[in-house]
Amino acid sequence: MTSVPIIDLGAARAGNREALDRAALQIGRAAETTGFFVLTGHGIDPVATRRLRAEARAFFASPGDVTNSCRLRPDAYRGFAPLASEALAVTIGAESPPDLRELFNIGPLDAPDSSTVPPQYVGHYAANSWPDALPEFRAAMERYYVEVVDVTHLVTRLFALALDLPEHHLAALWEPHSMNLTVSRYPSVVECPPVTGQLWAGPHTDYGTFTLVARDVGSGGLQIRTDGEWSDVPLVADSLTVNIGDMLQRWTNDRWHSTMHRVVPSAEPGDPLDRLSIVAFHNPAPMSVVEPLSTCVSDDVPSRYPAISAGAHLDKKLGLQRTAQ
Repeated sequence: MTSVPIIDLGAARAGNREALDRAALQIGRAAETTGFFVLTGHGIDPVATRRLRAEARAFFASPGDVTNSCRLRPDAYRGFAPLASEALAVTIGAESPPDLRELFNIGPLDAPDSSTVPPQYVGHYAANSWPDALPEFRAAMERYYVEVVDVTHLVTRLFALALDLPEHHLAALWEPHSMNLTVSRYPSVVECPPVTGQLWAGPHTDYGTFTLVARDVGSGGLQIRTDGEWSDVPLVADSLTVNIGDMLQRWTNDRWHSTMHRVVPSAEPGDPLDRLSIVAFHNPAPMSVVEPLSTCVSDDVPSRYPAISAGAHLDKKLGLQRTAQ
C-alpha cells in the first residue's frame, strides 16, 4: 500500500527551529514521492471545523430558492454548484458521468487594490456570493477561511525550506493569494445511487499550488493513483490532508508531484451517510509567473516548462471543469 506520511506541525507552529527543519524535510520527501501527506497539530480550532460542517449541511438542506440565490456566477467561481453539474475527469481529457457532489465556493475575503490587478484577472478576487437567509453559514465560512490561511502561511514557509530557498521566498512570489475555500457534499449511496462509472469526484489533479482538506468520517472517500494502482489515503481525526497541485509541480520542474486522485462512493449499498469535505485550494496571485525555480533547475535537469501566468492556468482548468453543466 502507498505510504502517505503523517506529519505533526505542533512544534513547528510554535516556532521551534529544529521542528521547522524536520517538518520541511518530511514534507519534501512526501512531495517527491506520493505528493500527499497528512498534517496534525495544524492549529485550526476544531470548533470552527465542526461549526462549518453543521452550517454547510444546513445550507445544502435548504430549499431551492435559498441555494439558487447564490448559484455560481459566469464571471467568477463563487457560490453554489448543484449536484452533478460538473465532471472533474474532463480536466484530464477523460469522459465520465457528472460527479455526484454539490458544492459552495468562496474566494479571498479581502481583495487587493483593483489598480494592481490586470483586468483579465479581476475575477480571481471577485466578491463572494452568499445566501442572505443563512448569515451563520457565512460567518462559519469566513472564520474557517481566516484560520486555514494561517496554516497555508506556515506550509508555504516549509515548502521553501524543503526546496533550499529562503523561507519567505515563495510567499513573496505568491502574494496576494487567491485561495478558494470549498465545501463539497457527497450524497449517500441511498440518496443518490451512482450509475456505472460515476464517482463522488472523478480522477483529476488539482490546479493550484497545494490543497488542504478536512475530510469527513465514513466509508468510501479519497484515493490516490501511484504505480498504476488506486489506494486509500489514511483518514486521521482532526487532521488536514494536503496534496501538491499542478502549478507547484511546474514550479519545482517535476521534482514534486501533482498526483492523480479521486473520491469514491461508499461500497456499502445501504450506507445512509453523506460526506462533507472542507477544501482549501491555495492559489497564488493570478499575476504570478509560473516557471521552474532556480533550485530545481541544473545542467542535468534543464527547465521542462515555459513560463505561464497562474491566472491563465487556473482559468483554463476551471473552464474545462464546468463543461459538464
